[in-house]
Amino acid sequence: MDSFAWAEESAQKLREQFGDRLAFVGLQGSRARGEETPASDIDLVVLLDDLDDADLTAYKAIVQTMPQAELACGFVGSPDVLAKWPRHELFQFVNDTVPLHGKLPFAPSDFTREEAKDAARIGASGIYHATCHAAVFDGDAEEGVLRELAKSAFFTLQALHFSRTGEYVRKKSDLAKALNGEDAEVLAWSLKAKATPKLAPQEVRELSRLLLRWSRDVIAS
Repeated sequence: MDSFAWAEESAQKLREQFGDRLAFVGLQGSRARGEETPASDIDLVVLLDDLDDADLTAYKAIVQTMPQAELACGFVGSPDVLAKWPRHELFQFVNDTVPLHGKLPFAPSDFTREEAKDAARIGASGIYHATCHAAVFDGDAEEGVLRELAKSAFFTLQALHFSRTGEYVRKKSDLAKALNGEDAEVLAWSLKAKATPKLAPQEVRELSRLLLRWSRDVIAS
């Protein structure tokens, strides 16, 4: 499936439904980066002026007309609300989105290195908490939790790298070339977690120790 063609078809249907009220449509996530698998979500960003419940129902109906609608995902909201969103979340949201219609309330160039560091610390804080929680409370589910944490660490690494260099690197393969030390190890696990159906018990313990050390150091940096 051509993800951008799917997104463009959705955008056209949204224009027909909402007209001038459609402020923005974009594609983000692995399909925007060209790193998707056949099962990857299609992360569409849709912003409507004066969004209400009826609009959500209408948008849902449009999504259900699309091929492979079960893969559709993403963000729907209004520009006014997004403009007041926490900056640490907007950093990744804006940088990861490829515009197809209209403009976001922010541009990638609006974000500073310090804001990117905030985004990295917030991301690492969530990983630290979830790693500790999984080790103590999640039992057999720990392996699945750690796999998801390793995959999500990619976004924290993007923000961390930007905070150090001012460069936002979109693709995992390109970011891997720019990292070293435990940052590189975490990204390697991110790739492995996505490609490996099951981790061995010793791998689970190794990943837990790495995520604990790495997230602690990012928070303290």
